Amino acid sequence: MAAVLRFHAASAMSTPQDRGQLLHTKAGSQLLRICAGFWMLGLLNNAAYVIMIAGANDIAASAVGLVYFFAIGPTILVKLTAPYWFHMVSYSRRFLVAGLLMSCSFITVGLSKSTLLQLLGVGLVAVQGGLGEASALALCSQHPNQASLTAWSSGTGFAGIGGYAWVAILHHWMGLSFTAMLLVANILPLVWLLVLHMVLLPCQSSSLGGPHNYQRLPVTGDAHTLGIGPLANSDSSSAEGVKPVMELSSSGSSSSSSNKTSRQHSQALSQNHQQQLPD
Repeated sequence: MAAVLRFHAASAMSTPQDRGQLLHTKAGSQLLRICAGFWMLGLLNNAAYVIMIAGANDIAASAVGLVYFFAIGPTILVKLTAPYWFHMVSYSRRFLVAGLLMSCSFITVGLSKSTLLQLLGVGLVAVQGGLGEASALALCSQHPNQASLTAWSSGTGFAGIGGYAWVAILHHWMGLSFTAMLLVANILPLVWLLVLHMVLLPCQSSSLGGPHNYQRLPVTGDAHTLGIGPLANSDSSSAEGVKPVMELSSSGSSSSSSNKTSRQHSQALSQNHQQQLPD
C-alpha cells in the first residue's frame, strides 16, 4: 500500500525531477501522510456498504433486492440535501456522525431478528456512506493538488476487495457467524475516526492543507458610495461615453475647417499664377 500511495503522491507533480525530490522532503512526507489518510478514509467509508452487500443473502435471503435498495436509496437523499446544511456542521462532527452510523448499522443488522430492523440497519450504512463520501470529497478541496482526491478514489476502489475479503475470511473461512462478523466490524468506525483526527486534521494547519483565508465583501452601505455595482459604473461610463463623442465631433469639425482653408489657399495660388502668365 505504501508503494501505491507514493506513486499517487508523486504523480501529482509536473516533472519527474519534482516527483523524485518531493518524496525526500518534508513536504513530500506530509503529502504522503495526506494520501495515506484519504486512502484509508475511502477504504473504510465504502467497506461497510460492501460488507452489507456481500451479506445480503444472510440478511434477507428472500428479499435481496430490498437489501440493495436500502443500501443505495438513502445515500442519494443525503447527497441531494448536503449543499443546504453541510456549511452548518463541522467536518469533525460529520465524520463523528458517520462513524456512529457505521457502528449502529453493524449492531442493528447483527443483533436484530426482524428483517425490517435489519433493513433499517442497512439504510444506516447508506446514510453513513453518503455523509462520509460527501464530507471527504469536500475535505479534499482543502489541499492544493489532486493527490488527495486520487488517494480517495483508490481507497474506494480497494473497498470492493476489502469488504468481500472481510466477509470471506471471517464468515466463510474462519467460521464466524454473520452476527459475530458484524460485531467485530465495529473496529472499522474506530479506525475511521483515528485516521481523521490523528492523520488528516493535524495536516490542516500545514502549508499543504491549511485553511484558506477569504476576504469578506462589504454588505452595508450604498453601492454607489462603495464604488461597486451598476450604479457606481453608470456615471463614469456615461461620462466616458460622452467624451469620445465630443472628441470625435471636435476633431471632425476641425478637420473640415482645415480642408476648406487649404482649398481656398489653393484657389488663390492658382489665380495668382494665371495672372503672372504672359499674354
